[in-house]
Parts: sequence; C-alpha cells; structure tokens
Amino acid sequence: RQGELDVGALFQVASVRDQVQALLNEVPARVAALKTIVLSTEEPVVAIGRHCDKPYTRDFKAHCWQGIPTPIRGPRHVDAPALRGCVEALRYPLYFMDFETVNPAIPPFDGIRPYQQIPFQFSMHRQDTPGGPVSHTSFLASGHGDPRADFTEALLDAVGSGGDVLAYNLTFEATRIRALAATFPHHAAALEALLTRCKDLIVPFKKGWYYDPAMGDSNSIKAVLP
Repeated sequence: RQGELDVGALFQVASVRDQVQALLNEVPARVAALKTIVLSTEEPVVAIGRHCDKPYTRDFKAHCWQGIPTPIRGPRHVDAPALRGCVEALRYPLYFMDFETVNPAIPPFDGIRPYQQIPFQFSMHRQDTPGGPVSHTSFLASGHGDPRADFTEALLDAVGSGGDVLAYNLTFEATRIRALAATFPHHAAALEALLTRCKDLIVPFKKGWYYDPAMGDSNSIKAVLP
C-alpha cells in the first residue's frame, strides 16, 4: 500500500442465489442425519482418512486414531544428557519472548502488503539467575496508527544487550524481527544482534530428547505443554 485506498474498488457485489437454490433440497436430509447422530448412543461408523484434517483437524481425531501406529509414537522417553547439555548452555539473563500479530487482507498502513503479519503485542519475561525470580514486561499497541516503530523500540529496550532470548517455535518471531530490520534500517544492526541471541525451545522436542505418548505426533506447544 502507498497512499489512500479506494476500498470500494476492491470488491464487487455478486448474487449467489442460484448456488444456494441448488443446494436447498439437500438441507432437510442433512439436518435429519445430524439429529440422528446427536441422539445416538453409539459412535458413527466413519473410516479415518485425510478428511480428518481437512478443512481443519477434527476435535475427535486423537480418539479415532488411537491405536494407529506411527514412526513417532512409543513409550515415554527422556534423554537426560542431551537435555542437561541444552540447559547448561543457556546464558543468563534469560528472556522468554512471545509475539502477537494481525494480518488483515486490506493493508491498514502504507508500506504493508495484503496479509502481511503486523506485530502489535509482545510479552517478555526475564530471569537473571537459575531458579531466580522472574520479572515481566510487555508491549501493546494503542490501536492508533502503525504499531511497528513503537513495537521495535519497546522490544529492543526489553531485551537488553546480553543473555539468551528464548521462544517456542522461534521461526515465527525471527521472521517478524527480520521484517522489522528491513523496515527500519536504523534499527537493523540491533535487531540482527538480537537474532544471534535467540534459541528455540521446540528443539528438544523436535529432536526427541523428550517425548511422551500424550503428545501424539505433534511438537506444537498445545500438545507439548499439557
């Protein structure tokens, strides 16, 4: 985006009446089938397959797929030496970093493309010594104007100049930091220096140093954290 947008020029009005009419005859049978399933005391007999993840992963997938062998699944496993080496390599103070973004279809500010991730919030915890107290700082955009400049300055202020910066699935945060460095050249050196301090907390789980069957075949924090 460069300059004001004519938002109306991005859309056109089109009738979908004919498409809806063509589907109406199917509705009563579908409603009846769904009511039958809801009232049944037995599980529906439906084979597992790709439809379990499309267009989204079904809530009951873990139940339906239990007992299906995969290369990942197995007994609980802890590689203590590998985990110990990972922890002992950490450099204090430690910073625990997490970003939140929005990616609107219509760019709200100049210099932003459709669906570009715009960071507007971060959370940063700091621990100065092993087992020591943890302090917290954060940033939340005001909601008025492009938040990226204020976000960048607050982020650099929050992470100080030394110590490891930890994130889970770091690729997301690292990509945002590189984008900020490209947008604000005067902060590029500091942002690149920040990237050299970053470590990804997902690594021990991706490498199999810690595994629990309850995690299934996922390294997502939603599967790992519980």
